[in-house]
Amino acid sequence: MEKLLPLDYSIYGKFAFNPSPLPAEVAKHILSNCPTWRSNMKKIYISRRDSSRRKIDNEEAVIKFFSERGFEILELSKLTVAEQINIFAGADTVVAAHGAGLTNAIYCHQDVKIIEFMPRSYQNPCFLRIGQILKKDWRICVFDNKTITGDVSVSNNVASWNVDLDLLSAALH
Repeated sequence: MEKLLPLDYSIYGKFAFNPSPLPAEVAKHILSNCPTWRSNMKKIYISRRDSSRRKIDNEEAVIKFFSERGFEILELSKLTVAEQINIFAGADTVVAAHGAGLTNAIYCHQDVKIIEFMPRSYQNPCFLRIGQILKKDWRICVFDNKTITGDVSVSNNVASWNVDLDLLSAALH
């Protein structure tokens, strides 16, 4: 069953992933040395179409869901670092599946709303912890996914999964 928080900390331990407040200082320094323009993309969805891990089986439905709500659909692999920084710095709402692209949240302004979603078999709170240090409005949606059994050399962090659009809709409000 899908649900909003809390994460299952038994997977990693309650005190895992305690990042330093240093990312906030690094982000301020980088932003002060970037061009002053900010993207006019206020609502962004970071697609995983370009990812080979943790594929979203209903990605096209997720993209349609966000497009209908005025979100810009982005694949970060197609953007420069400067473009990513400026897009995140100008965004009011960021929605993304768990992945490295959420590191860009350090560039978001203080009032941003970030919604991160992830499969139940890979509940990793590392970006949430960064969001907490930076005092961001960070929400987590956890979805059921297919689990991989048999081959122990394959981790469940690569299994595909489906996103519950009703739960995402609730998280947006």
